[in-house]
Amino acid sequence: MTGLAAPLTVRCVQDFDGLQKLKDEWNHLAAVSSPGNLFATWQWQATWARHYLAPGQLHVVLVCDGQSVVGLAPFYIRRSPHRAILRGREIRFLGTEEVCSSYLDVLAASGRRSEVLTRLYRYLFEEAAGCWDILTLAELPSESPSIDLWQRLFDQDGKVLELLGFTACPVVDLRPGWDDVRQRIGRTARYNLARKTKYAQALGDLVVERYTDPDIISRHWEEYVALHRERWEARGEGGAFASHRFAAFHQEMGRTLAARGWAELDFLSLNGERIAAIYGFDYEGTYSFYLPAMNPRVASKASPGALLLAHSIEAAARDGRHTYDLLQGLAEYKMVWAGRVRRSLTLQGYNRSVRAVLWKALDGITQAVKVLVR
Repeated sequence: MTGLAAPLTVRCVQDFDGLQKLKDEWNHLAAVSSPGNLFATWQWQATWARHYLAPGQLHVVLVCDGQSVVGLAPFYIRRSPHRAILRGREIRFLGTEEVCSSYLDVLAASGRRSEVLTRLYRYLFEEAAGCWDILTLAELPSESPSIDLWQRLFDQDGKVLELLGFTACPVVDLRPGWDDVRQRIGRTARYNLARKTKYAQALGDLVVERYTDPDIISRHWEEYVALHRERWEARGEGGAFASHRFAAFHQEMGRTLAARGWAELDFLSLNGERIAAIYGFDYEGTYSFYLPAMNPRVASKASPGALLLAHSIEAAARDGRHTYDLLQGLAEYKMVWAGRVRRSLTLQGYNRSVRAVLWKALDGITQAVKVLVR
């Protein structure tokens, strides 16, 4: 007679030493459940945690079958910055907030997502019920089966899970090759690109440089940051690198990823002066266009950022990459190239706590009553 399978157990990692030890198990699950997604890797999320979290905030949940980790929820807990008077405790995915990670999700072994999420749900509302008030599942890919599973679990218990919003990432399919990609952008876009290239070349020597070596990226990093800041300061704004944590995170992240062959730093120069740059990631056949930079004072009529983007897409196609992901935002310069758009959703669930009820009450009395009585 065959015995019943042992129930899944849960273990929580709340310290950075424990986080360091998860590298192999984490990346194995990421490769299975979120293939080709750099933002799901241990390298990205553990580095983010070290730069952005204070002691006591880390809350990575491991779902185990015996000694094997079959699921991982990369969570942390923060006090809500929006309604601090309530002292609400919010569970979120690592890598959220200002670094704009995309395609975040619970990691699960092949074929085990349903049971992993069911056990994780029980953990949140039973063992860990006193630790949190709000659950924010940000940047869940719209195609992820996790969305329907979370919705079903909340609905079965009569709990509130609502859609807060979504982001959109334009994506270029490179598999047909560069010639096909170029044809797909249309005659007008091709004409404009040729005209701007000719205009820039008439101004002098136009050179594209690509750096992938970690030491060389480090050597040119501050030049890239200064170029990015120059554009935003011309608008009277600080830009992404105005945040010291963002700057420190990416200074380390760029070197860490480059050491594994995952990061690139591209520059476009005119007569020896750098006028545009792209900081991006090359991971398992997908190039992710993360953060561009541009000098607004030189050759602006040539749209140097657009010229460098075209070169970057061409290089990715010729190097055999299958996807060029332009990441969050539907800017016109991105949509020129996009063959499709990937959407991610942000869902929010509520615990049975006074803080959760008060939090929800600020958004609507009706839903607050639902949270309280169910």
